[in-house]
Amino acid sequence: MLANLRSYLKKHLPPTSRAFKRGVKDIVVEVHKASDTATTTSARLHSEHQLALDELAASVAVVARQQDVAMQTLERVESTMEALERSADKQGRAISEVLWADVFRDTTSSSEWMRDRSFSPGRWAVGYPYLYVLYRVLSEIRPRRILELGLGQSTRMIAQYVEAHDDIRHVVVEHDREWIDFFARNYRLPDSTSVVKLDWGYVPFKEATGVRVYAGFSEALHDKQFDLISIDGPLGGDMKDYARIDVLGLLPECLGPSFVIMIDDCERTAESRTLSEMQNALSEAGIDYRSCCYSGDKDLGLLCSTDLAFLCSM
Repeated sequence: MLANLRSYLKKHLPPTSRAFKRGVKDIVVEVHKASDTATTTSARLHSEHQLALDELAASVAVVARQQDVAMQTLERVESTMEALERSADKQGRAISEVLWADVFRDTTSSSEWMRDRSFSPGRWAVGYPYLYVLYRVLSEIRPRRILELGLGQSTRMIAQYVEAHDDIRHVVVEHDREWIDFFARNYRLPDSTSVVKLDWGYVPFKEATGVRVYAGFSEALHDKQFDLISIDGPLGGDMKDYARIDVLGLLPECLGPSFVIMIDDCERTAESRTLSEMQNALSEAGIDYRSCCYSGDKDLGLLCSTDLAFLCSM
């Protein structure tokens, strides 16, 4: 009976304060244990996460170094390829120049009017493609009014043509008095050849602020027409945008019905752009023409009237 009463009271009466405190203490201990476990787990997870991040960063660094090495290798390969292309182009031009030299010698071997064939082409002077085309123009077109910009190797050929034919007018424009005098001492020019000395000047042209020209060129030649214009001056190697634009100011009035314009060094950007401007000027004036390029060590750009189109297939 007493045992039953105690069991009943334990089930239905609240615990004693001592039991309650002991229970609370047990709960606190369990909470601390759980917290410690959570903290340990969090620290472990954080450590694992940081380790993963470190491994990822190391992998990224390795990939970045590999990319740097790959880019450096690619740059070296590209540089080598560009050098090889330049070398191949130079060798190809040299071979082409030699072939043009043979063609020129064969073509002129039995010339009736060109007795002196001791030319020194190349470098600042015109090359063999230029001499060959010039000879064909003189021999087959037989121009009677010739304008030449730059006194040099081409002058030696044209002067022989002038000497051998009647009623030819040959005008040479040159800036250097010492060179004119030196040339005259070593090579006699015919009476029909006149050398016009014009100093260099600089003018703006389109986006170019200073293009080298012959000062007073238009004033000296504005009232004349020519069948052949040979352009190897003024100096154009240091010009970036345009070079040798002098004739542009006279087009198309300076041209005869049948005409040939030859311009040296058209492998260079400045001369090539000037040639394009000449083409534009002819097109805007409604003048039909043909154009072509002959390549050796240097490029010769040629424009001609349509009746002389065969000059582009020699």
